[in-house]
Amino acid sequence: MLDITAASVEMVGTPREIFTLFNKGHTSTRLVELNVDRGMSWEQAVTRADNYSGKYDSFYVSRRDVWGRKLFILATQKEGSTHLFRIARYLLIEGEKGR
Repeated sequence: MLDITAASVEMVGTPREIFTLFNKGHTSTRLVELNVDRGMSWEQAVTRADNYSGKYDSFYVSRRDVWGRKLFILATQKEGSTHLFRIARYLLIEGEKGR
């Protein structure tokens, strides 16, 4: 059992049985493949950034490429903390490269 939080979660195909407990006959293990989108849209990221105004609340870009491209994140400082941040990944869509 797994709890997944994401912008969207969709099942790919149907669950596949990969193991059955032979002596009981009713217990099985199934493989479920999922497409999980954990990024947020540009509009969601800007709205979230507008709600924070701390010294370090901002968008950041990676110095190195991650999987062949730059990684963009929004870091917002957690309330009441001097060193903890919430990190949100902006989902860069191919048509949005010019933003």
